[in-house]
Amino acid sequence: MEVDGRCPDDSSLAGSIVIIGELAGRIGISGSFFDGASIEVGAMGENAAVTIDYDGWHDGDDWEDGAVIVIGEIAYENDTEGVNTLDTRLWEVSPCVADMNNDHAIDILDINPFILAVAGGTDYEEAWPGLGHWNGDDDFVANALFHADVNCDGHVNISDVNPFADRVSAGCCQPTCGECPGDGSSGGPGEDAEAIAVWWLDNVATENEAALRAVAAAMVDYYQDQPEAEAWMLILEALSE
Repeated sequence: MEVDGRCPDDSSLAGSIVIIGELAGRIGISGSFFDGASIEVGAMGENAAVTIDYDGWHDGDDWEDGAVIVIGEIAYENDTEGVNTLDTRLWEVSPCVADMNNDHAIDILDINPFILAVAGGTDYEEAWPGLGHWNGDDDFVANALFHADVNCDGHVNISDVNPFADRVSAGCCQPTCGECPGDGSSGGPGEDAEAIAVWWLDNVATENEAALRAVAAAMVDYYQDQPEAEAWMLILEALSE
């Protein structure tokens, strides 16, 4: 466990952490938050977060029943309303690869944080405190790598874009990267270039269009004259209007 930094491997919390006043940084626990353990914080700073299983989901590394995080006078257990949202920034890392907002589901709500991550830099980490760590060497580590490296190449980049869209289309939640059949419940862009372009444009928020533009430009450069480039060319054209 470490405060305001990346956790050592296999760190768990069985005792207590007490921070009087405001938590300005982040608390990351890469192992389990055991029954009876507690974290007490006077208040959460703007970029503060507490993350359980910080280094990516592992079976058995859990926020156990009976472990409590107290913020001010409000106590949170693993099933308390508000956990795993930006409102609290108290996270138990989801077992779903591609679950970029950590709500333990794969759907269109993951698109905006995914675009921020693939565009690179600290935007994803800043928008979703506690859900990723940009290591300064042009890549992610910890749970952002676990969630965003959908194609299993050990990096977060444009090679993850199409596998991510496939996962959203399938509504597929599983803890391993690569192929994921899912149940087809979420709906996705399909295979038509115009439909793909509309899907991304409709689901990316205005404030994230710069990131989408960067990803689209990289996709066009990567695919060049191949058919896969067409949808991303349409996206660039739409964003230029």
